[in-house]
Amino acid sequence: MPHHHMITIRNDGTVRIELDLEHGKVTSTWSHSIRSEEYRLALWHIHDLVRDHHLVLWLSDTRAMGAILHADEKWSIEVFMPEVIKLGLRRVAVVRSEDYFAHTATARMVDATAVVAPFKVELFADAGDAEDWLLKEQAAFV
Repeated sequence: MPHHHMITIRNDGTVRIELDLEHGKVTSTWSHSIRSEEYRLALWHIHDLVRDHHLVLWLSDTRAMGAILHADEKWSIEVFMPEVIKLGLRRVAVVRSEDYFAHTATARMVDATAVVAPFKVELFADAGDAEDWLLKEQAAFV
């Protein structure tokens, strides 16, 4: 896989956020068991990056994260996702954990966003596959 120039925007106990401006992509690698407030603030941070850099791709690696609270899941689907879609985000690849409860929450989130037209979310067990899918999808709509 070719190495793209990634800029690390943030790397702390909550999340590592990296930008690949060449491909209009943001990658978030989530830490273990994040508090609700930290999770939402980090998502707003991603929202602002999507807005400021006209990003179209988002790879969210949730493998370390564990289950998220139902309220946060609901908020992500009903409040957050529509906002980033409005900004022009086109594809989200979610790398999921093996943990069953986190997996079902993530799957529900994907199902709920699947109805929004030019926007697509896919689930992956492997980050490399997720990356490949995003770039392939991007080539199709650029």
